This record gives sequence, structure tokens and C-alpha cells, in this order.
Amino acid sequence: MLGRSTLLKLSFKTLPTQPALNRKNRCARSTFSRSQNPKNSVKYSAENIELAPKPTSDGRLVGTGRTSEPRGHNDFIGEDIPPREVHCVAPVVQPQVAFQGAHELKKGILTVTCPDSAGIIGTVTSFLHMHGANIEDCQSNSTPGNVFSMRVHFSLPEHWLSVVREAFGAMIARPYGMEWAIKWEDEAKRVAILCTKEDHALMEMLWGVARRDLRCDVTAVISNHTELQKATESLGFKFHHVPVSKDNKPEAEKAILDLVGDVDLVVLARYMQVLSAEFIDRAGAPIINIHHSFLPAFKGANPYRQAHEKGVRLIGATAHYVTPELDQGPIIEQDVARVDHSMSVADFRTMGRSVESKVLYRAVKWHLEDRIFRVEGNKTVVFS
Repeated sequence: MLGRSTLLKLSFKTLPTQPALNRKNRCARSTFSRSQNPKNSVKYSAENIELAPKPTSDGRLVGTGRTSEPRGHNDFIGEDIPPREVHCVAPVVQPQVAFQGAHELKKGILTVTCPDSAGIIGTVTSFLHMHGANIEDCQSNSTPGNVFSMRVHFSLPEHWLSVVREAFGAMIARPYGMEWAIKWEDEAKRVAILCTKEDHALMEMLWGVARRDLRCDVTAVISNHTELQKATESLGFKFHHVPVSKDNKPEAEKAILDLVGDVDLVVLARYMQVLSAEFIDRAGAPIINIHHSFLPAFKGANPYRQAHEKGVRLIGATAHYVTPELDQGPIIEQDVARVDHSMSVADFRTMGRSVESKVLYRAVKWHLEDRIFRVEGNKTVVFS
């Protein structure tokens, strides 16, 4: 048996060309079952690779070969999936060694986006298993445009993450052309929040951070008014006042960007200013906005008044990513409340606040947990 962490150069056999699967006629999740072995389904040893690893001058073990077992069985195709061709040098962790430190397991998240092809789910899950990970949840989706997205929630001994990350990049991500990330679940993103006068969306978020339901570090709360300063600072968050007018908007946006700094996310918690295309580009992070209507209906200013004038029976709120086109970014989450003819515009606003707070909160939480995938066109996939 090889040592705890061994560098192998693996060259697996190529998967024969197969017709593309018609995913319209199958369920959203692929059905994949790994070949059963009572103890460990795959072990890296001289017996199950064609050429045993040999030591190199720098102390590494490098081998060229293939695994003796197929990658699994695809129930949809009805046949074993042979190994996929991969050329790389990457560290491999033996599962039985990794789990000797099972009491040190930490939860991690793997996210993947790539062109769709048969066998991706089986390849990824088999890789994680062979490298000592315990898969706790796996969600995937394929769009009509052939874009595949996948989120895997797993547990792994803490000291193995860097090894697994290096191996996954070389052995899996590169051959499939993946955009991917592996991180610990408890890694906190840095978030800046912009607001104006209304407190409902902002305070719902700050309470969530304070009770550790939202895993993030709020680096700054920035407003063009001072009404929310006391409430913000009472919870221990930094508040910054940057007045904005038609005459000073370029200078104000520059000052806001300086305060935002290097963050992972910007949240507009009812920030009633239209951001310039330059601001959006220079922010260097995704921006999530809450719009107080059920987009694409009632874009722009005064959506509740627009809805009241149209005599609607449902009002709503939409959380979306911000783009230079006003209120047209990819939608993350929406919700509605029922109204009737007896209600005024003020009643609409009162009912809408609760919907806005919940919708923005869910959208931010899903983003922080890496559940949102921006795919083709103006769409998102959300593994909620």
C-alpha cells in the first residue's frame, strides 16, 4: 500500500463516444451507483495500476497507469462507465488513512459549472470518496443550453483540504473545463451594505449576522442619510454617512467605493439610488438588490403606486443581481402578498416591507452559502 499522500501520474482510459443524453426525458438528478466493495471501493496500490509508482529524485512517487475498476454504473445508460482519460500529476489521499482522524472532520462545499457531458456526477463523487470525503448532500442541474451546475456538501479531515483541492484541479476540473471552487463551509465572506432611510431590510440582515444565521463579516453599512446610524451602531456595526445628490454623485460613488473596499458581496438594502455602470464595474464583487415589485412588472420608481393604479391582487418583491440595465439583472428570489381593492398605496407599502425583508434575506443567505449559479442568459440556478 502506498503512503498517506502519494503523487501519482494517472492516465486513465478514454470514455467511448456516446450520444448526448436527452435530459428533458429524465429527472433533474442523475442516478449513479458506485461499484460495491465491502470495505473500500478503490485503493491505490501496485496491484490496481498497470505501472507501479517509482520514486523520483525529489522524493515523489510517480506512476503511469489506470484504475482496475470502472468509475461506476449509470442506470440511465444501463452499463458500466469505464475510466475517463486524465493526464496529470496530483496528490492522492487514501480514504482509510484520511478517516483515521474522523474526529477532526470539517464541513466543506464544492461548486462546479461546466459544459454538460455524461458521467460528471459519478466522476466527482467517486473522486471525493477516494480522497476521504463523506458526501452529505449533492445537487445538480443541466440547462437546455448544456450548462451543468453542481453543489456538493461534504465532510473531510481538516488537514486534507489543500491536497484534495490540488488533486481535483488537475484530475477533474481541467479535463472537463470546469469553473469550480472548494472551501470550508464556515469561511465567512466580506459584505458591505448600502441603505437609505427605511430600516426593515437592513435590520433583518444585521440581526441575522448578529445571531450568526448569516455567515459573513459586515465590513461597513453606508447610507446617504443618517436615520439608521444609531440602530446600526447599537448592534456593533460600523456606519458611514455619504450624502448623494445630482451634483456630487460621481464624487459620492467614489467615496462609497473607497469605504466598500475589498469585499465578496455588496447588498442594497433599499438603497434608493441608481448605481452608475462605472460603480458596478469598479465594485469588483456581485451586487444584490431588493426591488419592491414582482419583476418584470413595475420596474423603476414607485412600484407600489404603479401596482395600485393597475388594480393588482398580488404585490411582490424581487431580489436580483445588479447590472447596468435598471432592474433587469438575474433574478434570485421572489415572493408575493395578496391585496384587494380596499387597500391604499400606504397599505401596499406596509404589507410589502415584510415580503421585501424575507426575500432579500433568503437571497443573501443563499449567496453566502454558494447556492446560486449564474448560467446562460439572464438566469440563475438556486440550490435552496
